[in-house]
Amino acid sequence: MAVSHDGGDSWTGISPGLPEKYVYPFTEKEYRDISAVYYDEETSAMAACGSDFVAFCGAGSSGWKTIPVKAPVKERAYFSSVALKPAENGFLIMAGTSCDGFFCTSDMGETWEIFPSNRFYIGAGFYEELTAVCPAKGESTYSWYAAAAPDNLIYGFDPVIQRWRPVPVPDAVSALPIHSLTDTGASLKVISGSGVYECSYDGLEWYSLDGVKLPYIKKKVKAAATAENRTGIYLSYGSGRGERLDRHIEFIKARGMNSLVIDLKDDFGNIT
Repeated sequence: MAVSHDGGDSWTGISPGLPEKYVYPFTEKEYRDISAVYYDEETSAMAACGSDFVAFCGAGSSGWKTIPVKAPVKERAYFSSVALKPAENGFLIMAGTSCDGFFCTSDMGETWEIFPSNRFYIGAGFYEELTAVCPAKGESTYSWYAAAAPDNLIYGFDPVIQRWRPVPVPDAVSALPIHSLTDTGASLKVISGSGVYECSYDGLEWYSLDGVKLPYIKKKVKAAATAENRTGIYLSYGSGRGERLDRHIEFIKARGMNSLVIDLKDDFGNIT
């Protein structure tokens, strides 16, 4: 990892302390892949996460500190997003996962808590992939913002009712995964794919990076509607191939079903 303070004219490496890969024949040092990085302009502190780690780098620090991860965070948790904000005795670090919801710590990993993730629950103990998260800084009714895949929508966390509320998102933004959210103090900056956008806190006004206002037609997303008149079965990846798959297809046809779900992602978010 590297950082630039002059618009990219020069870069300084800041990787020391990040978890290393253990790859034979160990000829040179390699660092594990990073899923997300968050920088807090107020304090110059940073947070980063990868498949199975969360790390913190304080202002003026020469390296990173790996934060212990423990229950109630699941052992299978794959970290896909991270953010932090100053708290009374340090920082509150929020970590989003690929299928287990949000978790937070206010004591650098000594203890973790489950953060409400109701809006992202899809059933059977699994949640949508949380692709981005950031704390609210401006005059917003929300305390956090988050984005999730595969619908690529944005939500604001209402601390009064302890629930996430949807923020209107134009089609141009939700067409690609949202992988960065930043509250500038006056608006929300969003990176979707390679596009950069800015929106009001209520999501009713959107602009592209060049200042062009995006058209928006308010629509209601109904997950249930997409599954209407669909009946079928669920298979693990092992049962969804070869002769096993053929038998399951015959089973579906014989009973008048019309759909099939094959789980291709393992517990660590990898496509098997």
